Amino acid sequence: MLDGNLIIHRKKSINILTVCMLLMLAAITVSCGSTLGTAANQTEKSIYEVLTGSINYPNNLYFPSKIRIEIILLELNPYSQEKEELVTQTIRNPQRFPVNFTLRYDAKDINVINSYQIAVKVFQNDSNTHYLQNAKDYPVLGKPGNQPLIINLVGNPLAK
Repeated sequence: MLDGNLIIHRKKSINILTVCMLLMLAAITVSCGSTLGTAANQTEKSIYEVLTGSINYPNNLYFPSKIRIEIILLELNPYSQEKEELVTQTIRNPQRFPVNFTLRYDAKDINVINSYQIAVKVFQNDSNTHYLQNAKDYPVLGKPGNQPLIINLVGNPLAK
């Protein structure tokens, strides 16, 4: 009689031990899975900044019907003086001026050591030579995106 009760008692203790181990394993799996899931979500989320402005066309120049405007956010390295394009927006065949633009860029791409400029070029039809450009470099002070820019275009002396 004792042997039967002893066997039943051992089976209960083994079952309780098995259930406890399974619960601990499930808890560890859930906690590891949720940490990995939130870490993956955090790396996927990028913070995008926006830089806006408008472009004015010179009143004394002919306005062709088919043009392409390229607005470029440039990064200038102070040590090497190299310019690198970060973002480009292309606007095809605007109906009228001024033309508003919006450049969206990843905030992680901005380096506080470098300076940033906006360049605008206007191309006619499918030409690769621009016939209008911004009158000067438009530096973006500090972090780009502080305030809207107004950009005036002038003729490109090399386009003739």
